[in-house]
Amino acid sequence: MARPEQPVDHTVPELGRFAEHLRSMRHAAHLTYRDLASHTSCSAATLKRAASGKSLPSPAVATQYALGCVIVSNDLDAARAASRLRKEAAEAVAEARRRSRRSTVLPKPQFARDEGDLSGALRDAWRRAGEPSFRAMERAAGHHGALPRSTAHAMAKGRTLPREFLQYVLFLEACGISGSDLAPWLRAWSKICGYPTWAALATASRRLKNPTGLTCWDAFLRDIDDRAAALAEIQGIVKRVITPPVAAMKGDKPVVTDTAARFAARRDRPAQRRTGCAA
Repeated sequence: MARPEQPVDHTVPELGRFAEHLRSMRHAAHLTYRDLASHTSCSAATLKRAASGKSLPSPAVATQYALGCVIVSNDLDAARAASRLRKEAAEAVAEARRRSRRSTVLPKPQFARDEGDLSGALRDAWRRAGEPSFRAMERAAGHHGALPRSTAHAMAKGRTLPREFLQYVLFLEACGISGSDLAPWLRAWSKICGYPTWAALATASRRLKNPTGLTCWDAFLRDIDDRAAALAEIQGIVKRVITPPVAAMKGDKPVVTDTAARFAARRDRPAQRRTGCAA
């Protein structure tokens, strides 16, 4: 009699469910691992390991396992379910690896005094996020070249600060910092690197993944010295062109309600301070 199979490892629940499904497919086809290996290009040991729940099999091995069972059972629905469960297991395994690498040190940009302190805070944010891969951070930035992986690597290792304000914001969002959580980071940038140009602010605000969290930009605006002059400029623009998404009435005065439009309206304003940090 063959040795009984070890129970499935459910340390990662999604991976355990995927392994259980693979075993159920093999049992439905009435195949041993040696029989299943004869229908595939994988060894019996590789197939047994794929259904153990201890590690995620490669896409090629999972496909071979499912096809070997389908050849006998003709259950295409089970094969489709196996593909879906493997995708869920891959995401869960990746998240588990990030959690295992996640640092317990909280980044503290509000205490940054110079470029070295801010660079160290960015490094802590990357570690707190579980050290995501730089390729994944580049993809998360969306537009090609917005956050090159080489720039993300230099920032994550604490070697430099980005030249562009947009790269600073995209790096933080790739580390899971968005919405109102950006406020202390924006203040730290303006204190150390100088207030960015209105064009840079407008571009960054349009690229935010969490548009509902734009109140942090209002808090950022409160830090500037010439807020009254900026608001007067906005009021003049609103009076000339009033559109529903851009302006609303507050009493008898028109006010800007769309934060992105507020930044866009300032794009022609000359910069008063430095626009960024040197690499």
